[in-house]
Amino acid sequence: MKDNILTDPAAVITPQTEKIPESGEEVNYIFKDGLEVVNIRPVDDQDNVSQKSSDSGTDQSSEESRATWGGQLEFILTCVGYAVGLGNVWRFPYLCYKNGGGAFLIPYTLMLALVGLPLFFMELAFGQYAGLGPISIWRINPLFKGLGYAMVIVSWLIGLYYNVIISHVLYYLVRSFTSVLPWTTCNNTWNTNDCLPYEKPDIGNGSLVIHTSNHSLTPSEEFYRNHVLDQTESIDNFGTVEWQLAVTLLVAWFIVWIVLLKGIQSLGKVVYFTAIFPYVMLTVLFFRGVTLPGAGNGIIYYLKPDFARLGDPRVWSDACTQIFYSLSACSGGLIAMSSYNKFKNNCYRDALIVCIINCGTSIFAGLVIFSILGYMAYEKGRHSRQSRSKCHTKLERFTEVKTHQIPKSGLCPGLAFIVYPEALARMPISPMWSVFFFIMMATLGFGSEFSIVECVLSALCDEFKILNKRRAAIIFRTVMVIICFLLGLPMVCRVTGVLNMIMYKEPDLDGVYYPEWAKALGWLIVLFPVLTIPGWFMFKYCTEGGFALMKERMQPLPSWGPSLGKHTLPEINVRYTEDDKQGYNPAFARLMGSNVSTSTCSTDITALNLSTMALTKSTDKSSNRK
Repeated sequence: MKDNILTDPAAVITPQTEKIPESGEEVNYIFKDGLEVVNIRPVDDQDNVSQKSSDSGTDQSSEESRATWGGQLEFILTCVGYAVGLGNVWRFPYLCYKNGGGAFLIPYTLMLALVGLPLFFMELAFGQYAGLGPISIWRINPLFKGLGYAMVIVSWLIGLYYNVIISHVLYYLVRSFTSVLPWTTCNNTWNTNDCLPYEKPDIGNGSLVIHTSNHSLTPSEEFYRNHVLDQTESIDNFGTVEWQLAVTLLVAWFIVWIVLLKGIQSLGKVVYFTAIFPYVMLTVLFFRGVTLPGAGNGIIYYLKPDFARLGDPRVWSDACTQIFYSLSACSGGLIAMSSYNKFKNNCYRDALIVCIINCGTSIFAGLVIFSILGYMAYEKGRHSRQSRSKCHTKLERFTEVKTHQIPKSGLCPGLAFIVYPEALARMPISPMWSVFFFIMMATLGFGSEFSIVECVLSALCDEFKILNKRRAAIIFRTVMVIICFLLGLPMVCRVTGVLNMIMYKEPDLDGVYYPEWAKALGWLIVLFPVLTIPGWFMFKYCTEGGFALMKERMQPLPSWGPSLGKHTLPEINVRYTEDDKQGYNPAFARLMGSNVSTSTCSTDITALNLSTMALTKSTDKSSNRK
C-alpha cells in the first residue's frame, strides 16, 4: 500500500483506495473532498521508455535498448582518441612557433577556458541527456534539424580526406622497414637533377668533406612529391590512381570497417590501444629527442615568448581556431559518443579530463617535434662548418624555409611528410625511429578516424531505425565504408590540390594558381554542409504551413526527454467518479498541470484534454446553479 499525499495546505484530506488494473496493487489517493481519483502507475527501474526518431505523430513503439559503453574508461579514452589527432602533432607546434612561441599559450589557454571547455561540456551533456545522435537529437527543435545534417556532412567530409592522410602515413610506415630510408638519397628513379643530398662526412681519407650543390630540393621533398604523390603539373591533369596509395587507403578503410562493424561494442575495446599507445611513442621520442645535440636550442625556439605578437588579432584567431579544431567541437562526434553514456554519468568531469589531456598533448608534442628539429638544425650547422653558436639562427632559417610553402591552416602534409622524415633520417638508427614515429602517427590518426566515421554511421542509424537491426546494420556499415573508399580514390590520384581546396586561401601549387573551375569546386565542397542548415529550415517551413508551423516546430517534440525511462516521470491516468460533476478540485488541477507540463513519458492525458475537462466542469456548474 502506497500513500500519495497532495501537499496543499487548503486541502481537506479524504482517502480513496483504488486498484491498478495492470498489477492489482492498491494505492491510497488523498484529495480535497475525495472528488477525484488518480491512478498513478509506479515506474519500475527496468522500464525503458523509448523515444521515436521521426518528426511525425505516430505512436511510440518500443525499440531495442540503445547500446552503452562497456565502462567509463572506454568513453574517456574514445573522447581522448577523437580529440587528440594528427593536428596535435603537426599543427599546434607550427602555430605556436608562428604566433609568439610560449606567448601563444596565453590566448590558447584563455580560449580553452572561455570557448573550448564550455562548448565541449555542452555537447557531452546534450548527447548524454537525450541518448540520441547528432541528427535525431534535433527533435528538441525540428526546424534546426539541418544543423544536425550539417554536422554529420562535415564529419563525413573530414573522414574522407583524413583517411587519405592516414594512407600516406601507412605507406611511410611500410617503407621505413629497411636498412636505408628511401628518402635519404638522390640516386632513385624518382629523383631529379634538382635533388640536394643531405650533408654527410666523407671518411675516405679521414677528413670531413662537404658535398655541396646549388639545387633546392631535398631527397624527402622529391620522395613525397615525385614518388608518393607522383604530382602532376596542374590540377587539370588528374592522372592515374597511385596504386601504392590506393592499397594503403584500402587497408585504412578495412581497419575502420573491422573496428566499427559492431559500433561502440568493438570501438570501445580498440581505444585502449589507439588512445594509449601514442603516448608511449611520444614519451620514447621525447627522451630520445632531448638527448640529441642541439635539442635545447629547438625547445627554446619553440617556447621563447614574444609577447609583442599578442597584439596581433590573428594570433587570437589562430588560438580559437585551434581549440575548435583540436577538441573536434561542433562536428557531431561528441554528441554521438556521449549519447551512449549512462544517464547519470558525470560528463562535466569527463569534459575537464579530456580537454586538459588534449591541450597538454599538443604542448608535449611540440617539445618532441622541436627537440628533433633542433638536432636537425645542429647537424646542418655542423656539416656546414658553422659554429654551434649559430645553431639558433640556423634553426630559424631552416624552419622558415620549410614552412613557407605549407598551408597556414588545417592539416600540414608537407610538414609531416617532408620535414619530419628528413629530421628522422638524420638520427642514428634512423629506420627504427622512423618506424616508431609513423606508428605513433597512424594510431593518432585512427583514434580520430574511428570516432569521426562512427559519428556518421550512428547518426544515420538513429535517424533510420531499420538500420539498427543486426543484419541491416552490418550491410549498411559495409556499404558505407565501400562508398567512402571509392570517394577517396580521386584523392590518391596524381594531384595534391584536392586536399588544399578544403583549406581555401587563394590556393596555389608551387606558385601556379588554380583555374576557376577548381576554385568553384572548392567552394561547393565548403558550402555543401553549410547550406543544409537553411535548406532544411526552408523545406520544413514551406511544406508544412509557414508561420503557424514555425511556432509549433520551435517547440520540443513529445518524444524529447531523458534517454532512459527510469529517469522520466511516472505515467498518469485520470478517471473521474460520479461525484465529479459536483465541483472542481483546484488541488487536483495543480497536480495535473504540473505533471503534464513537465512529463516526458507517454500519458493518457494531454493539455488539451485538461482544458476540455475544465471547460466542461465550468459549464456543468453553471447549469446546476441555473
